[in-house]
Amino acid sequence: MVMDLLAHTNYTFEVEAVNGVSERTAPLRQYVSLNVTTNQAAPSPITVVKKGKTAKNSIAVSWQEPDRPNGIILEYEIKYFEKDQETSYTIIKSKETDVFVDGLKPSSAYIFQIRARTSAGYGDFSRRFEFETSPHSVAASSDQGQVPIIAVAVTVAIILIALVTGFLMSGR
Repeated sequence: MVMDLLAHTNYTFEVEAVNGVSERTAPLRQYVSLNVTTNQAAPSPITVVKKGKTAKNSIAVSWQEPDRPNGIILEYEIKYFEKDQETSYTIIKSKETDVFVDGLKPSSAYIFQIRARTSAGYGDFSRRFEFETSPHSVAASSDQGQVPIIAVAVTVAIILIALVTGFLMSGR
């Protein structure tokens, strides 16, 4: 049995019978060549999954194509569930290597697993990847980030008005 062959690949095996006197008989090796083509196999598991933009109720997830796709990837299946709630999972399908998942709970951990499908079928799911949603809305946090900028701008404007007024009054 020969293991760890690539899918959908041509191989040539040379089979030779050898015994104790084989070295003393003919100077040329005598063997039989066997040509074998392996069948198409399902893709290998996906190993790299990354979290993208995270919001209060959503997470963007992306991944790399499997190391051994073993054919053309037709689609990906994304399985996710809230941590410790494995019996209640959701599956979505995508033809791309990224997906935006919404309708999630704020400040919650979610487990993601992804697998690819070729004409030979689905590969195994990836290992579990854990990502968390944000505790607050991204829009609210960006507005809060602008509050100090607005305060500084207003303060600088008041100081400039006071200086201009002072120069005008001292000039008269």
